Amino acid sequence: MGFGVDGAVWSAQDAAGQDVVVSVLAAAQDSPVMGRLDALRQGTHPHLARIRQVVRLDDQRCAVISDRVPGPTLATVVAARGRLDAGELAALVSGVGSALGHLHERGVVHGDVAPANVIISAAGRPVLVDLTGQLRHERGTPGFAPPERARGTAAGAAGDVWALGRLLEWAAGGADARVAAVAGPALAARPQDRPSARDIASGAAAIAAEEPIRVPPPAVLAQARMRDASPPTQRRPASRSAARTEAAAGRRDDARGATPGPAAAARRGAARHTPESRRARSRPEASSRTAARRATAPTGTASTRRHARGGHLRRLLPATVAGALVVAAVPVVVGLRDGTADDPGAPDLDAVAELLSRRDAALVEGDPAALAATTVPGSTAERAHTELLDRLTATGTVLDGLRTEPTALVRSVPTRSGAVVDVVLVQHPHQRGVGARREPVPAQAGRCARLDLAHGEAGWRLVDSRPCP
Repeated sequence: MGFGVDGAVWSAQDAAGQDVVVSVLAAAQDSPVMGRLDALRQGTHPHLARIRQVVRLDDQRCAVISDRVPGPTLATVVAARGRLDAGELAALVSGVGSALGHLHERGVVHGDVAPANVIISAAGRPVLVDLTGQLRHERGTPGFAPPERARGTAAGAAGDVWALGRLLEWAAGGADARVAAVAGPALAARPQDRPSARDIASGAAAIAAEEPIRVPPPAVLAQARMRDASPPTQRRPASRSAARTEAAAGRRDDARGATPGPAAAARRGAARHTPESRRARSRPEASSRTAARRATAPTGTASTRRHARGGHLRRLLPATVAGALVVAAVPVVVGLRDGTADDPGAPDLDAVAELLSRRDAALVEGDPAALAATTVPGSTAERAHTELLDRLTATGTVLDGLRTEPTALVRSVPTRSGAVVDVVLVQHPHQRGVGARREPVPAQAGRCARLDLAHGEAGWRLVDSRPCP
């Protein structure tokens, strides 16, 4: 159902036919990770995904089997219907806050409290998932990672509290005096000045009486998932050498004006995040980070199967490939002036259609050379396309009948290397499958994408893409 930092995350069933999730962690027998996993298995909580079993695979790996929590993420719910009501905000902070308190009292830090890691159950109950994320050396989600994480500080209980305050503020969608009174102390700059998670949870009554969080109809949720185009959780470098290399890459990106690397993104995430540009990364208990390598599913514990539902592969395989095209991890500011499709050297609608047709065909054929020919080497678009094709290949996923059509050219402005165009994209229905299984992907309604294009001997190529302002 997705990829974690340490490999594939699988949907499975136990002997009784109950749905579970199986993920694989790199953990030696005497690793501190095993102690934390044992702590996670102690007791249950209504707002936490329960870890059922930890199975040793070999000397360096273990499989973690946990309950599968059905339902959309908070990110998807908010993207579909907007801010939460006061009673829902009270339920959110009470449920997630008490869940964090349960973890902290057992010496466990979550490390990535964010909208994509909160599932809303059918009863409207928020459930915190991805409990093994902190064990994978993650450094949180941009916009929800506390400021001390950007300085290299390890995840801590106080950091979870800061993320809880930010989650509450984000779900409120704007200024609210009652929310500010609860979230404010959690957002203190110094970790030692923040209250405990249970203290924050106890403030729920000051917002309103708790009410279940309303989940929109499935069709509305599906449309919200299609619009998702957000960055993955960041992972902390495994060594100081890797950290220095990553930081240097981030500085080079900054100097070129390109999209920052993970280090730069982590430094700027909190300042960049606003309710209007909310990070609505949507996926359930499967962690949705950059794939490291394919995992081997455990045998004898659960009957595993590949699970390729479009709604749960937002970062592994976005619900639409047009969604993968419009990558908005970090907005790149482009100075635009009013222009038309008649500007000298500007691409017309047919030129954009030809470029997208070549891109779609390369994805269907799984042809990395053809896909590379649609982007500028070293560009943001090249990285995004390469990652998508790698994920398709790693999961054995095929696309049939993929066609992304530009239906209107809204604006086109020449640049020194090509042009920046605002174009309305419509993705036609197609099929996605793994093995013999095929699932329809519905048509995606038109949406505006801003494409940064460069022109050369080979024609137009993509440099970057993002939603139109």
